[in-house]
Amino acid sequence: MDAGTVARRAWANRLGTSPDVFEHDGLVMLARPWDSVVVVELGRCCVVAGPVTVIDGPAHVDRRVMGDADSLAALLGGPPTARAIGTADLWFTGIPVGADLGDTTEATDADLATLRADCSPAEFDESGLAELSRRWVSRTAAGAVAASAGYAPWAHTLAHVGVLSAPPHRGQGHAYRAAARAVDEALAEGLIAQWRCRVGNDASARLAQRLGFTWAGRQTAVRLRQAERRDPGSSLG
Repeated sequence: MDAGTVARRAWANRLGTSPDVFEHDGLVMLARPWDSVVVVELGRCCVVAGPVTVIDGPAHVDRRVMGDADSLAALLGGPPTARAIGTADLWFTGIPVGADLGDTTEATDADLATLRADCSPAEFDESGLAELSRRWVSRTAAGAVAASAGYAPWAHTLAHVGVLSAPPHRGQGHAYRAAARAVDEALAEGLIAQWRCRVGNDASARLAQRLGFTWAGRQTAVRLRQAERRDPGSSLG
């Protein structure tokens, strides 16, 4: 089964719907008791999942609005009723990178603490490294922590990959080597690698392409003020 098919089935499972939902052409609305609205665009289909009060609204909204967190939040009332979480591009691969991984090694807590200190809080949070179950680090010739990457199993069949490099060592291939190690390890476990990066993060998109990922769609998420239950799939990671 190819990476795209596995990814579509995983997202359908995450959204609690039929595996063939992304074979539809157009908009599919799913009522879910969440505290967020999640929009997933894969292939020809755009799935919108959220509270029934939102899903029962007009279904003829322009898909460009659905695919932009700020526009969707404004449509849903804006602050404080609705707050944009963000919009992320979705990339997938099932092909090992097979690169020269240099001196990549298992990351320790001390390695991650060093990297966290070297980067801004926003950068560290966006990387998602703190939530990844397996992580590796790439070092400089002098042994300094240059970049770290890892993955966490997601929706049973995917491995969500995250990566971050220290500002002084960017553009030197360290993020590539660490991420390549994470991708190859994930695939060795029988998972398909998933790469989510904020729309507009061109450096992350270029790295995904260099690692062999294929762009497949987008995910948009908006947090609502009132909710019955938290949606575990709304974070962009």
